[in-house]
Amino acid sequence: KIEQSSKANYEKSTNQLRLCFISRISPVKNLDLIIHTLYELKNVLPNIYLDIYGPQEDKDYYYKCHKLIETYNLENQIVYRSILRPENVGNTFKNYDFFVLPTKGENFCHAVFESLSVGTPVILSNTTFWNKFQAEKNWSFIFDLASKDAFHKVLKEAYIMNETAYKSMSQ
Repeated sequence: KIEQSSKANYEKSTNQLRLCFISRISPVKNLDLIIHTLYELKNVLPNIYLDIYGPQEDKDYYYKCHKLIETYNLENQIVYRSILRPENVGNTFKNYDFFVLPTKGENFCHAVFESLSVGTPVILSNTTFWNKFQAEKNWSFIFDLASKDAFHKVLKEAYIMNETAYKSMSQ
């Protein structure tokens, strides 16, 4: 059941984007793609912020991502927060404009359902079960993982989205 009033008082600012990544930190989840992309867009879309939540399942990969954030000087935009307890996931999603997951492949991806259930739209690669539902409703941005330009375009659309368009997507 979707909580209709979950984000009733939430406001999305135009020309700003507050993203969350809530997932295991492993290569298949593709966190490094987000980091590279935010670096590439840093001068064009300066107000994109990403908070990362999840267990450091692959320590080497986590270290690689951490080093990229430092190398690209993105510490003010990208922050690793913590591991979330399952009962805190929904309330955490409510604090962000979008859940972003450029995964290389998923079966169901329960986190997408959790995000949508509290009114937080998703930015998702086209490698999931959810891909086939995108055309039915305005609940997400799904991009072709093989196209760097597609991910850039989706982030730009979300960035400039006004409050009215966001409320429509969130509902």
